[in-house]
Amino acid sequence: MTRTKLAENLTMKSIFSLLLVLLLSNLMQAGDNTQVIRGSITDQFTMAPIEGATIVILNAGANLGARSDQKGHYEIAGVNPGRYEVKITCMGYRDIQIPNIVVSSGKETILDIGLEEQLRQLKGAKVKANNKSRAVNELATISARTFSMEEVNRYAGGRSDPARLASNFAGVSTPDDSRNDIVIRGNSPTGVLWRLEGMNMPNPNHFATVGTTGGPVSALNTNMLRNSDFMTSAFPAEYGNANAGVFDIGFRKGNTQKREHTIQFGMLTGLEAMTEGPIKKGSDASYLVAYRYSFTGIAQAMGLNIGTTATPFYQDLSFKIQSGDGKYGRFTLFGIGGLSNISFKHDNLDTTDLFADPTADSYFRSDIALMGLKHLYKFNQKTHLQTIIGGSYAASNFLQDSVQADESTGRVIENTTARKTYYINSILSSKINSRTYIKAGLQADLMQLNLDYRVRLNLPDWKQVWDFDDMTTLVQGFVHARYLVNEQLSLNAGLHAQMLTLNQSFALEPRLSVNMPLVLKAV
Repeated sequence: MTRTKLAENLTMKSIFSLLLVLLLSNLMQAGDNTQVIRGSITDQFTMAPIEGATIVILNAGANLGARSDQKGHYEIAGVNPGRYEVKITCMGYRDIQIPNIVVSSGKETILDIGLEEQLRQLKGAKVKANNKSRAVNELATISARTFSMEEVNRYAGGRSDPARLASNFAGVSTPDDSRNDIVIRGNSPTGVLWRLEGMNMPNPNHFATVGTTGGPVSALNTNMLRNSDFMTSAFPAEYGNANAGVFDIGFRKGNTQKREHTIQFGMLTGLEAMTEGPIKKGSDASYLVAYRYSFTGIAQAMGLNIGTTATPFYQDLSFKIQSGDGKYGRFTLFGIGGLSNISFKHDNLDTTDLFADPTADSYFRSDIALMGLKHLYKFNQKTHLQTIIGGSYAASNFLQDSVQADESTGRVIENTTARKTYYINSILSSKINSRTYIKAGLQADLMQLNLDYRVRLNLPDWKQVWDFDDMTTLVQGFVHARYLVNEQLSLNAGLHAQMLTLNQSFALEPRLSVNMPLVLKAV
């Protein structure tokens, strides 16, 4: 038996062993078919825990509910697997109603909720439940939409990709189905800003090139996501250097009471392994780590035909490690990394191949990485300071060889790009009273760019197109205030300033939005 054949047999045995483990784990879980919904209730602005909030499952067919404790924690046990609608109420806060909460038998459901304080309380007043689509960012009042992990996974044709879900929103479109670049009201896809846990991030897609914001496959693991925001205009003042849209992504917190391990396989997401749990029981500290490997790589090992021998390989790792609230505040370490590559070789292609080209060999590789450390310090119940330091890396490499009639090859294209960014951001937030909320911050991005692109197609010598290696700094600052005129009318106003040291350009942008719900009554 050849070494290659032996490797294939070992790979097949490993896959069948994995499937057997998954089957046995499901059978073991079938004995106890109920699950737990747990989480925390906090003030949406100050992030202070709320005691005494009532959490009720509306469509459970039984009286299932709980009240939050002194730390804002709650737990509802004995919930059958299914899809539920949850309502949260608390004296002095607006009610909130959340549909489509999925409970599965193999995993606890973690639901952390932020409540908005009422301007005033009147005896006998009726409060309508807030719309689920309200943005997570309290200063994004218009042209903003929140999306959940469940929505991304359920969207038909979305391939578990937040960008493809957003393409279904009003004013948003995609140029074609091969990539997830999005066009917002006619603006270029390069004008979209991606943020992870409050930190600017490079293109979060596999097979991506530096400077773009889209790609064929998303590197964001939807099982890691909490409710996140997508904004198409009227950005709050904290968002800068974007003129099309903003994806403000957040990772959910790991389970603080129980260790859980998940292995799953999907045609789109591939093989995925995830683990989460408390770092130390009773400390409210947790970890969450997830790894994915492409389905196409597994399919090739199994000998399955995917339409091309130019197999795309990709893998990614995401994590979030969070401490509890202590004397020195709360610390969160988070990150994401992704590797992807594909090769188109003339001697491996046939006439039926989707990407057949007998005259060229092409090689493409793309790498992304981001890691940040976030610190949240609460001065009191109404004021806190959040600081993030971190770095990111994005690189792409495209090489092409020309194939001659005698099967000899020669390099004709070399395109190598890389961007390293070192990031620091500090934001002070204060809730002055029930009417007024102020947020101000400073941010600096130190960017190092390496661009090298040369060609010699039908030329005797190389022609240099790009040759750049330098550093620059983008400094941004903002101040933003929210004022509630009354229960229905809110005013958001702010200023955003930024300066790029590369050419000493400076921009000052005012931000203003007014939000007043329009209520139509049937006659």
